[in-house]
Amino acid sequence: MPVSFAIRPAAAATPAPDRRQLRSPPVDEVSTRALRLRSIRVTCLVIACLAMSAADLIMTLTHATTIGFAEGNPIARFLMDSGSAGPVTAWKLATLGVALGILWSIRKTRTGELGAWLAVAILVWLMARWSVYNDHIQLLTSELARGTATTNVCWVHME
Repeated sequence: MPVSFAIRPAAAATPAPDRRQLRSPPVDEVSTRALRLRSIRVTCLVIACLAMSAADLIMTLTHATTIGFAEGNPIARFLMDSGSAGPVTAWKLATLGVALGILWSIRKTRTGELGAWLAVAILVWLMARWSVYNDHIQLLTSELARGTATTNVCWVHME
């Protein structure tokens, strides 16, 4: 019996999977996702700045138009000397608009995110100062009654 050898065509070789597909997504996709997440973080921080700035303005005007208070900011003190809430409100809104507008326009950069975190940190510190001030306001009651608090050069009162 003769033995015959049949030559069969070789099976089609399957290509090895591309190693890049087994690893992380392409750099462009990662960069896009990172930028989108940074943009969302900065947007949230800008909203937090807006809320805390509004609270600061409300507390400033409430204290200034009722019992008065010691204003540490010389520009705000100068604007409050007019006796009207208009100038200090306009100044606060203008500076806030410029600052938040800059942060918003650079929200996709590291600098923008760093600036937003710094602004939030400063405003959190300011909210803590307001909290301490409000906790200790009753200590000023006797000074207000005697009129000695109003001799402080930082004291403002708008009627």
